[in-house]
Amino acid sequence: MSFKGKPVKVVITGEAKEELEELNKGVGEEISEGITSSDHQTLLNSIKQKIEILKQNPEYGFSCPKRQDSKGICSRI
Repeated sequence: MSFKGKPVKVVITGEAKEELEELNKGVGEEISEGITSSDHQTLLNSIKQKIEILKQNPEYGFSCPKRQDSKGICSRI
């Protein structure tokens, strides 16, 4: 996927990455047990949709000025 001619990828790191992997694993288990609809599956689908939106338009969502981000303000949001 590219945006304005540049390749785009969404990187999830740290605790968010661990939680996403755990959610993915849980949803996989639910599906193998025949559960077709749950809050976990809804949450995972929503996260996947937001990742696709970000790939298509990286300017989507909350933007944090660099001077504030260097102080760690935006990383706490």
